[in-house]
Amino acid sequence: MREIIVTPHAIQRYKERSYTSETLPDEQINKTLSLIARKGSVTRRCPGGSYEMTYNGDAIVAIIKEPQIKVLTFLGDKQYRQWFKKKEIKPRYARAL
Repeated sequence: MREIIVTPHAIQRYKERSYTSETLPDEQINKTLSLIARKGSVTRRCPGGSYEMTYNGDAIVAIIKEPQIKVLTFLGDKQYRQWFKKKEIKPRYARAL
């Protein structure tokens, strides 16, 4: 079984980007992020040798090095990521052109 390390940054991002995080203690958030890392599938490669992993619509960025997985950040659920892409990413590219 792999050791899973969750960074404080990932816990902070979960609090900012999740609708249910207001009442959850850090230990429960840690368990949720560990579950995504343990049962999630790799969606794509990210810069710096990291990978995006998703499970039940939630996504994280993690570094996978045997025998451990280090969760770097929480990207949000599918709905949040679609909103972010529409409101933040597309306008950035439109301004660049």
